[in-house]
Amino acid sequence: MRDLQQKYRTHPFVQQMHWVAFPPRNLQKAIVDYYRAYTHSVRWLEEDLIGLTELTRFEDELVDEWEREFEWMLDTLDEDAGDDEKKTAGKQLLRQLLGQTSLAVRSRYNDPYFARGQRHVLADTGRIGWHADFETRIADLLKVNA
Repeated sequence: MRDLQQKYRTHPFVQQMHWVAFPPRNLQKAIVDYYRAYTHSVRWLEEDLIGLTELTRFEDELVDEWEREFEWMLDTLDEDAGDDEKKTAGKQLLRQLLGQTSLAVRSRYNDPYFARGQRHVLADTGRIGWHADFETRIADLLKVNA
């Protein structure tokens, strides 16, 4: 587990979880979910068990769900909200969405880790985020790693 955590420590999805002070043990589990979802997606695509269009549709559904909840989160924050309030709101959003695993790429591909892991995959690309300022932070992170 430590090796996996060390390997992924600089990934944007892990950084995003640090920005909202996600608990360490849950962070470890998130890395495993990310790894499993990513490797399963690659295998399913390579073995023609699922089409890219289907996987893209599933990701779009996850993004749509995130956009709705992220907007609500932003609406709860005052204009002058500090970083502590943003961290708390982001952690709450992350916890809430990781608990929503009813979306499935297919009815038989409905393992909860896959929806959670795909959210981390999307966060790793900067398509979704948890902290209210994640877009700026991701841009800064990508500049540093370029």
